Amino acid sequence: MKSDVVKPGKRATSLGAMCLIYNQVVTALSGVYIASHLGPAEYGVVSLARTALVILATIAPLGLDLSLQRYLAFAPPNSLQRYQVNLLRLTVLPLSVLIILACTAGFGSYAEATWFPNSGFSAVLTITMLALPPLVDQAVLGGAFRGIMNPLPSLIASYAVQPTARFILALILFQGGASALDVAYATSMAAILSAATVWIIAARAFPVGRKTFTLNADIKQLLLYSPILAISMVVTTITRSTDALTLGVFSGTTDVGIYNVALLIGQLIVVAGAALGQSLPGQVANAYKSNKPADVETLLKNTALLASVFAAPVYVGVALWGNRASLVLGAAFEIDAVALTLICSTQFAYVIFGFGGLALSMTGHQNPELRILLVGMVIQIFASLLLVPHFGIGGAAVSSLTTTFSILFMRGIAVKRLIGISSVPIYALLPPIVAAALGLPIFFVTRELTQTSLAWTCIAGTAFVSIYFVVILLGRPLVLKRQGKIT
Repeated sequence: MKSDVVKPGKRATSLGAMCLIYNQVVTALSGVYIASHLGPAEYGVVSLARTALVILATIAPLGLDLSLQRYLAFAPPNSLQRYQVNLLRLTVLPLSVLIILACTAGFGSYAEATWFPNSGFSAVLTITMLALPPLVDQAVLGGAFRGIMNPLPSLIASYAVQPTARFILALILFQGGASALDVAYATSMAAILSAATVWIIAARAFPVGRKTFTLNADIKQLLLYSPILAISMVVTTITRSTDALTLGVFSGTTDVGIYNVALLIGQLIVVAGAALGQSLPGQVANAYKSNKPADVETLLKNTALLASVFAAPVYVGVALWGNRASLVLGAAFEIDAVALTLICSTQFAYVIFGFGGLALSMTGHQNPELRILLVGMVIQIFASLLLVPHFGIGGAAVSSLTTTFSILFMRGIAVKRLIGISSVPIYALLPPIVAAALGLPIFFVTRELTQTSLAWTCIAGTAFVSIYFVVILLGRPLVLKRQGKIT
């Protein structure tokens, strides 16, 4: 029987990057479409329910999506580990079901009455939570597929099938009149469809048999340490969600809707970094294992520089013209330009400095990384509680920016102290400086035209991006000179 344990080559990495880019673009387009039909208040309700889903979908797998990557490393077909995957899938199912029962039994109503009164949040949350079991199962299977070095089934389901199905289902359901409940139904049905895609492939890769229910010492140990592995992801998810949740409690769902549209647009900035970083964890781990810390530094800095080159025009473009989204969504979605710039700066900081996290997590320094993330979560919670009640969206943006820079600063110090390298490429700041120098004159010249015309906004943005990449191509030798060599 032919093994389906494969080595992740350039083709698989490229397909994974394409799926990730596709997901970000489709998510942004569908988000804009949904927001324009719902309005900020209802879109805020949808965003809050989805935030709750993301947090719980991170917690509910209990770390199995991470531990299976190690447990199944190169496990051949018909091995005991392959059979046990289905047993592990069953162990996390009850928690997802209990969460749904809690929502239907009154938690959703309590949350609405206490934090989001008269918003319809309870019904939207309950329907959205129906997506939790398939998403959790899909996450566990995703970890299993990564363990056998074949991540494509999970990537295609999560980053291609799910966002596409959600968008199409929303288009269909909106024909009878758009509502937040329609989006909740679309989210749940899309989760089931994407999970079904993985189930079909998983039936062959992870068979069911008598060996499925074998409990040996290895699997018992796995069930014990899996939740520990999940802590970092849970902390990160809570940290990134605190601003929106706090905004919902203190400012209402309308501000949440406006803020999440800004986040949605800002997320386009991270596409380049996420795509370029697909194969970076394994490369960093291999370089460190080979006792080549200089190569680890070079890998991190090269990736950050390339990510900065591609993300810089998006960062500057969104900061300058992003609030023109109100021309598409309506005046109700207009966001302050300063707040939008802060949101974009947070995203861009992650693009060029966020790879330092791999320098810790992929080199055996998970505990320092976890401590940094925990401190970051505390900073985010306190900053949000302090700023959001008084400054609303602006306060949420400042709290996230403060937390991000705090985490990146602490992480940079830890990497230097523990590994002896610098993960902060100062020269990666050059592309945004070039982009700003080119974008600002175009912005000021066309400002009067772009304030009321979507067409002129597109023309100005296209001209800016075109000129930027011409300059980058002319300066390509300088970029290549800055890239280090891997020994």
